[in-house]
Amino acid sequence: MVYYKDWDRFYDASLRMFIKAPEKTRYSFKYRGVRKTLVLTVTDSSKVLKFRTDQRADIRKMERLTEWMLLRMTSPQTKEEIQTEFASLLEGEAAN
Repeated sequence: MVYYKDWDRFYDASLRMFIKAPEKTRYSFKYRGVRKTLVLTVTDSSKVLKFRTDQRADIRKMERLTEWMLLRMTSPQTKEEIQTEFASLLEGEAAN
């Protein structure tokens, strides 16, 4: 289990995990009321990635990741189509 402190590294690792095995990757989030933190967990059963925050800005970032994953998890795209989309996404980020 890996706890990430940096959102960008967690986001990148989560996307890569999903692209590598979209049929096995799943995520969950849990609100811990005592600590007033939100914990996002992404796993493929062999590796677990976690990110914990109490910052509103990070919660909005979590919403974007949730939206991205839900769209891909419920779409009829094949693994190869998702990987191609991800490769073009990375090329676009590298250009910026």
